[in-house]
Amino acid sequence: FYTMDNWDFAGGVEYLQRLFTQRGPIAFGDPNQNFFEGRSVEDLLWPVHLNFRFFGMQALPSFAAYDVSKAPTIAADFERFDAHLRSAFGLPAQQSSA
Repeated sequence: FYTMDNWDFAGGVEYLQRLFTQRGPIAFGDPNQNFFEGRSVEDLLWPVHLNFRFFGMQALPSFAAYDVSKAPTIAADFERFDAHLRSAFGLPAQQSSA
């Protein structure tokens, strides 16, 4: 009998998921929202997390960009993504160029 503990195809490998969604951040985590019913971004990505876990991979914190078509904040999203990557990989914060 095999369980996930018996499999370690990619042990020690980390992955990072990112989500670009048309929904605003208010759509996630609020039980009063009809579509996601209070589910978080991580809940939405859970099936993919399970696939990676099956192969022994470790999750890094996921990143989400919201309202990418209706109200894009591209420059701010790139700044947040850079900060997210630096945090996830333990890199120093980027110094502002003034």
